[in-house]
Formats: sequence, C-alpha cells, structure tokens
Amino acid sequence: MVWMRQDGQPHGNLAWREYTGGHAPQDWLELVHPEDQAAARQQWQQSVQAQKTFEAQLRLRRHDEHYRWVLALCRYPS
Repeated sequence: MVWMRQDGQPHGNLAWREYTGGHAPQDWLELVHPEDQAAARQQWQQSVQAQKTFEAQLRLRRHDEHYRWVLALCRYPS
C-alpha cells in the first residue's frame, strides 16, 4: 500500500487511500493502535538506522475508525 519513491518520499497507492480514508502515508505511525505505537516506532527507527528489513504485526486504523491487524514490511534494496 505504501512504498518509498526514488526521492525518498513515501507514496500511498489507491489501496492505502481507501483503507485509511486518505491519510498521508508519511503519517502511518499515527494510524497505529496506541498500544502498538511505541514498539512500532522503536522497530522502525532501528530498521532505518541499520538499513535492515522492518517487519511488524500491528493494528492499523481504517477509514471507519476500526483497527485491523496488518503485517507491515519494508525491505531495503540489496
């Protein structure tokens, strides 16, 4: 649903916009369930710093304000 463009900016496709109700992809952490945010933020920061794969199961808020479990995955090019 979201990927990084060549210029380093996140891009959300139609599935992202429909799922979130149009939230900007760079605000993804704001859509993570409050109980999952700290761990997701820490894992994301460690992944970016080490340029390693980020993988987390977390609850992400939908456009209807309900949370659904998702697998968040971000791989760095090898």
